[in-house]
Amino acid sequence: MGVGLGFAIAAKVYYPTKRVVAIVGDSAFGFSAMEIETAVRANLPMIIIIINNNGIYHGLDIETYNATSLNVLPSTALLPDVRYDLIADATGGKGYFVRTPQELDNAMKEALKYDEKVIVINVMIQPGGRKKL
Repeated sequence: MGVGLGFAIAAKVYYPTKRVVAIVGDSAFGFSAMEIETAVRANLPMIIIIINNNGIYHGLDIETYNATSLNVLPSTALLPDVRYDLIADATGGKGYFVRTPQELDNAMKEALKYDEKVIVINVMIQPGGRKKL
C-alpha cells in the first residue's frame, strides 16, 4: 500500500510518450502524496485517480464522524472529505474533486486534454460505515 505513485513515476520515466494513469485509495495516497510534487518538478505528466471513502477499508460519513467521540473512532477512519486534489493545485498540477458519475466523466474528459500536467482526480465514494468486510 502506498507504492502506486512511485510506480507511476517510474512508468512515466521509462515510457515518456505513454499516458500513465494511477488509481489509488485515499489511505494509500496518504503514504506518498508528496510524490505529486516530484512528478510536477520532474515534468512527468500523469493522471492520478484517488478512490476516497474516508478511511482504510471503511470510512465514516461526515455526520457519523462528527457525532462520534474521538476516543471511540475506529482506527480505519480518516478525516472525511479531505481535498487531496488541492495538493495538485498547490504544486503546479491540476486537481478535480468529484462526487457524482457525471462529475467524474467531466473530470476525465478534461484531464485527457492535458498532456503536460499532473492531474489528480479525488473521487468521493460511499464510506461504508462500520459494516464487516
